[in-house]
Amino acid sequence: MVKSNFARVAEKAAIIMAGLVACTTPAWATITYDYAQDWMFDSASGLYWQVSPISTSTFVPSTGTIATSQQIADLGVQVGLTTGGLLNPNANQLVSAYSLPLANLLSFFQWDAPARSTPVLQHNLSVDALYDDAADGNPPPDKYNYAGFRYSSVNGTDWLYQGSTTLGPYGPGLPCPNIAAGGTCPATELGFVVATAQPVPLPAAAWLMLSALGGLGLLGWQRRT
Repeated sequence: MVKSNFARVAEKAAIIMAGLVACTTPAWATITYDYAQDWMFDSASGLYWQVSPISTSTFVPSTGTIATSQQIADLGVQVGLTTGGLLNPNANQLVSAYSLPLANLLSFFQWDAPARSTPVLQHNLSVDALYDDAADGNPPPDKYNYAGFRYSSVNGTDWLYQGSTTLGPYGPGLPCPNIAAGGTCPATELGFVVATAQPVPLPAAAWLMLSALGGLGLLGWQRRT
């Protein structure tokens, strides 16, 4: 039976559509960075990530929610940290060859830029921010902790990753772990924020402020051992 021109066109269209579907469906989960819009998307969880300033009086971000310890651990698996994820509960030190996926993740959180955008950003990456540690059994509102991620060169070949976390819990009633007695807590603290919808980008000036704060880090933490 001879196919009509319409049947041939319809058949080719179906083949093309099937090919497009196959090409647009990822074979594995991926992390996508949009530096211009200031967000990162993890296809495994379907979550958009940012590091954003959070009011210390409420611990409520302007959009989305503060990431949980499990979400952060799962994100670590996405970049190759299979033991403890980003939040290494025993503060173990992981020394291995340079990992661009891990460096890109931390560089996004700290600088909103790829790890290899300049030579400087390939060294001594340091990120500090709030996360929701409800799994520790502490009821709201004091159920948060501060996570610290460090990535630096050991000898030019091997790289050291260190994950740490405060003892906490912290919250609106006790927001600042590194403020001395009688000190004033800042109006905002940086936090890992997740959302199911694409976030509205922060103004450029705000990201400059966040980068500066991220470079300073939180000093004087009491870490888990």
